Amino acid sequence: MAYAPTTRRLFYWTPVGANWQLRAHGAIDLGLLDTMLITNVIGTPSSLIHCGGDRLAFRTGGNQIFVVRFPISDPADVVVSQTHSPEPAVGNLEFSLLVTATNMAPGSVAGVVVTNRLPAEAELLSFQPSKGTVTADASSLRWVVGSLPGGGSASLSLRMRATNSHLESVTNSAEVSSAVADPAPSNNLSREAIQLIANTDRLPIIISQVASRAGSTTAKLATEVNPNRSSSLVHFEESNWLTPGTHGAL
Repeated sequence: MAYAPTTRRLFYWTPVGANWQLRAHGAIDLGLLDTMLITNVIGTPSSLIHCGGDRLAFRTGGNQIFVVRFPISDPADVVVSQTHSPEPAVGNLEFSLLVTATNMAPGSVAGVVVTNRLPAEAELLSFQPSKGTVTADASSLRWVVGSLPGGGSASLSLRMRATNSHLESVTNSAEVSSAVADPAPSNNLSREAIQLIANTDRLPIIISQVASRAGSTTAKLATEVNPNRSSSLVHFEESNWLTPGTHGAL
């Protein structure tokens, strides 16, 4: 057996009929990466060593010495991460999720796919990938990213609406895979915990501040009324309600 530390690969022999097969495995998960058939070997191969780069050398029981090149693609190191906003999310109101797939390996990786299980108590309203295609149903989606260059990333924006009526803690789970074996699978799965709080009163809730500045007497806000019996949106913009002694009205 030989070990290539720079590429994190293990190499070893297995007999195939009258020939020998050299096999390359990922050093962490031991997944098979590639094979090479070596012919015209006299005796049993032994003393397999890594000579640097993609070269291996060994000797045989018949006093042969072989130096072979074993070029295979760099191992993948794809990572999935995610964030959400706001925290907590409010029942009957929208929140957003951003899922990001990143290739941490120096070389490009093909066949990147993210499988996402959507959180309970939430409705998927829309999605927008920075690249690739998405198919979705009520509980999950599959994002086919395609290839990512070394150090490259792609993102998927999800627009959600909370459907909870009580305090809930839910999870969005995203898992990434690729066509190339990944020797570090521990970062292929991301779980994002999302706190959902009930929306029980009809007071306006400010969901975003579009524009304002320190010391200003005006602000531009967007609000949404809890739709206990209706789903109407109310926009509260450019009010002078911050002026002392005055109030904005909906």
